[in-house]
Amino acid sequence: MTQVIKSPNQLPRIASMDASQDTAGSPTVDIIDDDEAVRFALMLLMETCGWQARTYGSVEEFLETHGEHPRPDCLILDLNMKGLTGADLIERIHPDAPIIVITGYADSPLADRARRAGVRALLRKPFSDDVLIGHIREALGSAA
Repeated sequence: MTQVIKSPNQLPRIASMDASQDTAGSPTVDIIDDDEAVRFALMLLMETCGWQARTYGSVEEFLETHGEHPRPDCLILDLNMKGLTGADLIERIHPDAPIIVITGYADSPLADRARRAGVRALLRKPFSDDVLIGHIREALGSAA
């Protein structure tokens, strides 16, 4: 019998992975989204592609772990979150950090701020896994 998940609360709890758990030589994709179901799905997708994934439910949680001016291998970032927004983080992060923004509001002022800050890609939810994977490969310098 197939179980239908109707709420993110029914998903296994997602814990941010400690950096010491990363596999040597395997890029890490950091995922920041306040939606637990989105974090879980993206984490599974990253692991399927052979990348390490660390998930965070807020910009504040990410900054507590990585400091004020982090330089991630690749960052997937939602824009519209409580507290600090994705756009706030983009303005704080290392200028060369490869950032892929995912948002349901591609025409918002936050999306405009992200574009002006030079994010690598801005994808409107829902988006294709293949499109996201292509942007991540490009950001990581991997062969498509």
